[in-house]
Amino acid sequence: LSPDQAAFLLAGHFHGGQVWMPFRLEFRLLRREQLAREGFIQGPFRRQGVTGFISRGLGCVLVPFRLGSRPQGTLVVLSTNAVI
Repeated sequence: LSPDQAAFLLAGHFHGGQVWMPFRLEFRLLRREQLAREGFIQGPFRRQGVTGFISRGLGCVLVPFRLGSRPQGTLVVLSTNAVI
């Protein structure tokens, strides 16, 4: 990895779909993030040499409710021996 490249990404912004819709329509219609458009919306992932984890999150964005997507608090333990 180059000095300006991340080795690990930890994000809770996508909320695993704050408002769940069948066929991931919420990400096609309501969201514009590149990772979500590529299918990385929650859980562990590996992309272009970067390991990451996306939490569903606990809160809300724009509208004060969640529909069909339970809140998620996550404990992430980082280790040099971690395998994804």
